[in-house]
Amino acid sequence: GEDVETDKWVVFQYLVTTHYYLGRVLLLMVVASIPLLGFLGFHCYITARGMTTNEYYKWKKVRRIHGTYKMNYDRAVKEGK
Repeated sequence: GEDVETDKWVVFQYLVTTHYYLGRVLLLMVVASIPLLGFLGFHCYITARGMTTNEYYKWKKVRRIHGTYKMNYDRAVKEGK
């Protein structure tokens, strides 16, 4: 064997063309890792805040409803009702 100068792109193309199925599995792993990393990040966030998934969504709903009621109350006070 003789050493040949190359770059990472040429090596990547060679591996994808000679090992077709391995390249497809690699592509599948990369695509599947994107939502999994988002899922992991979300759960690390709620774990750091000391909540479960259920508590997170319930408090999110409570904050939204409270904001609506507060806005309605402030509007009524401003209008003098």
